[in-house]
Amino acid sequence: MSSTSADFQNLYQALRHSAARSPDALALAFEDRRYLYRDFHLRVQRAMAQLDQVWSLRKGDRILLAWGNHPAFCEVLFAALGLGIEVVPFSTKLKQAESEELVGHIAPRVVLFDATVQDWLKNTPDARAVSLSEWQAISTSRNR
Repeated sequence: MSSTSADFQNLYQALRHSAARSPDALALAFEDRRYLYRDFHLRVQRAMAQLDQVWSLRKGDRILLAWGNHPAFCEVLFAALGLGIEVVPFSTKLKQAESEELVGHIAPRVVLFDATVQDWLKNTPDARAVSLSEWQAISTSRNR
């Protein structure tokens, strides 16, 4: 019997299923990098450990995700959804003046931002702020 999208509660479950069923199939391509389901699923599991065990995020917590088009965006999105963490995708084109109030209403526990375009997000009150370059350093050390 084949699985349909109705069989999965979230995107993480669909990824886990695809990784088990077709581990050597292409899951994600970005620029010159290719990620097989096996590898991408492992990266997502490691991101889950970072969110859960290191940052103590729990079901219902909220992440503001402002990384734009990057594989790390996908890793964190799938990881957070697998843990029941709410993800608020945030446009990297929004400027500080037009979005500070919006960020306040979102009230994230963690803000993941790209310092090259929205460095001001590092000052979000009551939130752990992690830049894309910081995440990449964490991810590199985690994936060794």
